[in-house]
Amino acid sequence: MINRLKKGFGVPIAKWMKGPLKELFQEMLSTDRIKREGFLDSKYVTQLLKDHLENKRDNRKQLWTLLVWELWVDRYLS
Repeated sequence: MINRLKKGFGVPIAKWMKGPLKELFQEMLSTDRIKREGFLDSKYVTQLLKDHLENKRDNRKQLWTLLVWELWVDRYLS
């Protein structure tokens, strides 16, 4: 182990989005919230989340970015 090359490890974000973080994603990326803020296309965001939760597409990277954006907006612009 000491002589092995450095290796990263994955974090199961996609799984968490459908489990313990599901409510957070649904709340922070809700249509009403996105519309109220006026920065993002609410239909697009809603479809990204819906497709991910229904296993139609793996949108974890986009959704994670949107969640971080919404948390930032909530903290600094609200």
